[in-house]
Amino acid sequence: MNKAHIEVRKRRGQELAKRFKDKIVQRPDGTWLVPSSKSPRKRYEVDLDPTNPFCTCPDHEETGEKCKHYFAALEIRDGGETGTVAVPATPPKPRTPTDEKRDWSGYNELQTNEEDEFEPLLRQICQSICEPEYERGRPPIPWSDAVFSAVAKVYLEKSARRVMPRLHRAYREGHLTRPVTFNTIPSFLENEAATAILDDLIIRSSLAAAPFERVFAADSTGFAGSKFVRWQDIKYRGRHEHLWAKMHIMAGTSTHMITGVVIKERDAADLGQFPEFELLGIAAENFIVEEILCDKVYNTVRNQKEIAAIGARGYIPFKITTRVGSAASGRSS
Repeated sequence: MNKAHIEVRKRRGQELAKRFKDKIVQRPDGTWLVPSSKSPRKRYEVDLDPTNPFCTCPDHEETGEKCKHYFAALEIRDGGETGTVAVPATPPKPRTPTDEKRDWSGYNELQTNEEDEFEPLLRQICQSICEPEYERGRPPIPWSDAVFSAVAKVYLEKSARRVMPRLHRAYREGHLTRPVTFNTIPSFLENEAATAILDDLIIRSSLAAAPFERVFAADSTGFAGSKFVRWQDIKYRGRHEHLWAKMHIMAGTSTHMITGVVIKERDAADLGQFPEFELLGIAAENFIVEEILCDKVYNTVRNQKEIAAIGARGYIPFKITTRVGSAASGRSS
């Protein structure tokens, strides 16, 4: 920061000190409380330590330099305009380390090369798909090519027709065994056999995180479609509603790698998907599970027993209706 910026902050600090002379107070621990110039009810904590000046305002957190609140408190202290005022002590705000900088060169390299690395990785995963045997007739497109095309279409967020140039390039580069047409993608996604294939690929792709992933979380989210619910189903609600599905997942908290997925109808409860579809069992089969994190809807005796059975600890908030001793007696009131 140059001298001109420092002088501007000093002048603004002096103006702030004159404006809020009676509201800038010193706390028992030696720090100062300085009102915000835009919202006087909001006050920032200032430390006048010359070797390590500190303020909780966004300006200091971003630059790490002395801000106008620092100079305002300094003006009051040196001018002697106010004395020490007893203010109830509050826990200090954690300081953001200024020496931890993001590795922008590595970040930029990963972002610029992501699409180029995506296709070889996807091809490697698709090679593990077992192809069915056909006794007669012309063999259809291999499952590995169909999965590659469908996943590439979703990843690129384009329509099946507009993704064809990328699939043609993938064929020339050896990622596809034969050329595909845009009709291949919707045909695969509408095939019921695609569910088991995609579920298996999700599990296989998560195995790379097995050596260091120990903590997992379960949750759900919804995906809305372009179609609407039938009018007779919602005529008494007074509004249109999209058709949408619900996805239940188990994921690692360090890598965010999804270890298992269940797709259900939109009104499927989160509670039943946790043990019923083996989201926890799949994670325990492929990972060393130490902790499970969920929201309070998952906190039942059955789920707690399932977590304890694999030797893990469950960190799940209690429901409002939970009573002491209900878990021990096998009841939830």
